Amino acid sequence: EFRRVLFRSLLKPVRVEARPSRWLQAWAARFTDKLFAAGPVRALAVCAALACVAGWLASRTRVDDSWIENLPEKSDVRVGDREINRMLAGTTLLDFDVAAAAGASFLDPRAMEQLHILENALRRAPEVGAVRSIYQDVARVEAGRELRPYSEYRGGLTSAQIGDALHTLRTNPGPSLDPWITRDGRHARVTAMLRDANYSRIEGALQAAQAAKLDSHLVSAPGPFGDGWVSYSTVRNLVAGQQSSIAFAFLTDFAVLAILFRSVRASVLTLAPVAFSMAAVFAVMAAAGLPLGIANSLFIAVTIGVGMDFSVHLTETIRKARRAGSSYAEAVREGMLGTGPAVFTSVASLSCGFLVLAFSTVSPNRQLGALICLSLGVCAAAAFVLIPALVMLFGRRAETGGRVGAEAAMRVAHARDGR
Repeated sequence: EFRRVLFRSLLKPVRVEARPSRWLQAWAARFTDKLFAAGPVRALAVCAALACVAGWLASRTRVDDSWIENLPEKSDVRVGDREINRMLAGTTLLDFDVAAAAGASFLDPRAMEQLHILENALRRAPEVGAVRSIYQDVARVEAGRELRPYSEYRGGLTSAQIGDALHTLRTNPGPSLDPWITRDGRHARVTAMLRDANYSRIEGALQAAQAAKLDSHLVSAPGPFGDGWVSYSTVRNLVAGQQSSIAFAFLTDFAVLAILFRSVRASVLTLAPVAFSMAAVFAVMAAAGLPLGIANSLFIAVTIGVGMDFSVHLTETIRKARRAGSSYAEAVREGMLGTGPAVFTSVASLSCGFLVLAFSTVSPNRQLGALICLSLGVCAAAAFVLIPALVMLFGRRAETGGRVGAEAAMRVAHARDGR
């Protein structure tokens, strides 16, 4: 009998009714009253001004990242890398492949001189600690033959001198020349060593190589490769992919919301707070000098995916109240009182969860946690202001239009009765 009663009690449905706390309800009511007192036009004007400033600052957000700088400040790897960069030429290699023009090779003194020009252009870049190419090896051999210090050697090379120097270097014991020049002399490698290499410093070296005044009739434009280029390309592709995905995400979300809501206006209402939040966070990053990297750029996906829920709930609650016959002002109040406390609780709980990242020893993880919390908070605040203000503005226009139409109809009716 006991087991039968226990089994029935476990199967009996339990009704759980979630009721927001009184202070959250009171806060939502006071906020709604202040929003009504300010008026939708004033609220939207303030939001528009803030959006313009945020957009201007967001356009100045820079991209930068480095796996070394992402390590803890006192880690052995980072300390060792800092000392090597301070005492030596650098720890990151950025390589360039330079190809001779069709029918030519680097046995031609003019083509070999192009490597010297590229070396000098890279050497002038502040982030470059040292540069090496086959030109240096050939010049050193010729300087040794003339019994002159290499630092003072400025002699012009002939085809015979280049051929003899390459033959000497290939036949003598030592490292192979194959990594620096191909057997047919058509391709040569130029390597730059970078100090404290990150995305921006590698980009500076790449720009220096592109600015080198090379003769296109003798050699092709230098093609980057190697570890430095892989690091630079990875950051550029991942971060640029995150940025370009913003437009695609907004377009797809707009289409999905327009279909589900069966209203383009409701879709715009839902997306407006998310767009405002994205611009605000990018503006904060630009103002704080915080670059956009691989790890902290992930806040974009979280903001769009999670932050949009706040707007969806509030918009749908207002639409439901309108379908029930409430006026626009009453629908906004019902939406704020019914959804505001839940959104506030959701933001608080999610922020507490993501703030765990603030205790990470890795800097990008701390940045990611802070950016997610900031973006969710701004998204919720924007939803509380933008959506009610836009609804009241649209409702005021609709009610004004309906009243004008009714008055016109009455005047027409009176005119007919007078006749």
